[in-house]
Amino acid sequence: MELKVKSLLIALVLGDGSLIEQKKYKPKNKRNVVLEIQHGYKQEEYIKYKANICRQLTGTLCKIKKVEYKRTKINGVSIASTYGFKFASGHRYYKVLRKWLYPNDKKHFRRKYLNYLNAEGIAIWYMDDGCTYIDKRRWKSFQGSCEFSTHVDKEEAEMLKTYFLEKWNLKFYLHKVKPGYNIRCYNKEALKFINLIKPFVPDCMAYKVTIPNEFIHELETCQNDTMI
Repeated sequence: MELKVKSLLIALVLGDGSLIEQKKYKPKNKRNVVLEIQHGYKQEEYIKYKANICRQLTGTLCKIKKVEYKRTKINGVSIASTYGFKFASGHRYYKVLRKWLYPNDKKHFRRKYLNYLNAEGIAIWYMDDGCTYIDKRRWKSFQGSCEFSTHVDKEEAEMLKTYFLEKWNLKFYLHKVKPGYNIRCYNKEALKFINLIKPFVPDCMAYKVTIPNEFIHELETCQNDTMI
């Protein structure tokens, strides 16, 4: 399989994608695996962008459906609902990916498949799970950051940190959250990261990589080695 195809299929799974094993009426060795992606109503253009990628890569229809999400109280009574969009995609490679990504039926990050990602794949992963933040009030320093909301254990976070340093020459740091750890890069490194992925970010997701011009100089001159 072409490396670019592998990269994009992996990227679509890493963030908001789910690889679902179709168990009904089939023995384990004959079950198909499909990729299901869903987003809230504000990201309609983004899910169209993803569906178009899936159509090109897999040749499947990837029809987008409108779905309703209900939020409930503890006693099960519905108190609010909203809507979003989802689609499903089929490809024989998803079965391989599920074995890699879902040991014990839970998604994990593994260096083995991260090595397949190109810059476009990183961009898709970041658009799903990343955010850019400018802190103008930080004491004695100006700080900008790009963060992946990974919520993994420390060992897995360290692996992600090493991956970005060795593969992309980007210095990320661990950020403790509940639960687990996210990874962040700061200032100059954040600008390097944004420049890497920005060519692959569609207009509907430009806010993920937008830094106002008046802050660019401060980020370029800030030091990164003071971060923890």
